[in-house]
Amino acid sequence: MNIKELNLEYLGLIILALFPIFPYTLISISLTFFCVLTIIKFIIKKGKRTINESFKKEVLKIIFFYIFLLLFTVVKEKSFSALNSFQASLPILAFGFVWYFFSSFSLSKMMMKNISYVFVFSSFVLGCIITINSFFIEIGNLTFFNVFRNSLEKIDFLDLHPVYVSIYFLFANMILIHNISKKKRYLFFSLILFFTILLILIASRIAIITFLIILSYKLFSTKKKVIALSFLSLFFSIFIISIIVVKPLQKQFNEISSFSKLELPYKKFPTSPQIRLGIYKCSYEIIKEHCFFGTGANHFQSKLEYCYDRYNNYDKIKYNTHNYYIFLVGSCGLIGLFLFLYSLITQFKIAKKTQNEVFVSFIIIIFIFLFTENILIRSHGATFFVFCLSLFLLSDKKVKEN
Repeated sequence: MNIKELNLEYLGLIILALFPIFPYTLISISLTFFCVLTIIKFIIKKGKRTINESFKKEVLKIIFFYIFLLLFTVVKEKSFSALNSFQASLPILAFGFVWYFFSSFSLSKMMMKNISYVFVFSSFVLGCIITINSFFIEIGNLTFFNVFRNSLEKIDFLDLHPVYVSIYFLFANMILIHNISKKKRYLFFSLILFFTILLILIASRIAIITFLIILSYKLFSTKKKVIALSFLSLFFSIFIISIIVVKPLQKQFNEISSFSKLELPYKKFPTSPQIRLGIYKCSYEIIKEHCFFGTGANHFQSKLEYCYDRYNNYDKIKYNTHNYYIFLVGSCGLIGLFLFLYSLITQFKIAKKTQNEVFVSFIIIIFIFLFTENILIRSHGATFFVFCLSLFLLSDKKVKEN
């Protein structure tokens, strides 16, 4: 085969799709590998590209908020060393640079499916690793349901947080639901059930709520209403039963039900909602004085930590805002927030126009999760973000629409 005919970028995305089971070092290598392969393919083709100008505009819309955030932080803090805190999220900038200047191919529908299925496979392997690890931790005991969430944090070589694992499982479910067919319905249904049970056991409130919202949205927006209603009914039934059986999940939602009694975290052992209330109160106090231009990402974090000192527990753990929208306003003001929201809304509209329902689900997942977690400032979140955007931006159907 002629080397010019080799789809190196496709190979790079296949490897990158395994990132849920990669340790941090391998994630960095796979990200670099994709970028290098894309540049090599560009050189082999002597700069010839099939990507049009509208593609470049989409790339700019996606990454401009991030470029603005970086530049604003440097200017505000008067030091390039301020960029050190963005190392984990640099894939957003790196991929944007490669997409804009070097990307020279589009993904066919079959390629997109293959890459998506590799992601589902890696998420399945991750689920098996966590499950087996949980059994080994509590073998012979009856507390398996109670330790599942904590056990995944003890898998040292992966260094995963329950939030990111729940995002992987949730997105894997959406891929399966949108690609279910008569020939593969038993396999896909089994995998959907597997990932759904794991989501319950992880006891991530935001993941469960997001899943219910997406399924409800699909019920009204899709032509396959019977399938959407079936999955919504099934998941809701499993969820109700699990609240009784799975103690961590029960605890998570009991905290929500007692929200009216919520108070600031002055007590010795504050609850998760109390901690978040303290975080949001401190964030508000800073933002109300710097809402238009922010303070710079690092200065904002320093101000937060100074404010946290008045509460319990904060001296032991360095909390971020646990809300990316608040982080953007505090770091680079309302302009940064507007640029990011404009990017998400634009991508949502195009995803609807091209009828890419998997990507619609991705946008909804990102939009909701960012209300409770700063997922784009960590390597796992940034990698998930650029991986999914690659599938969407480079899709053959989208290029034709543009």
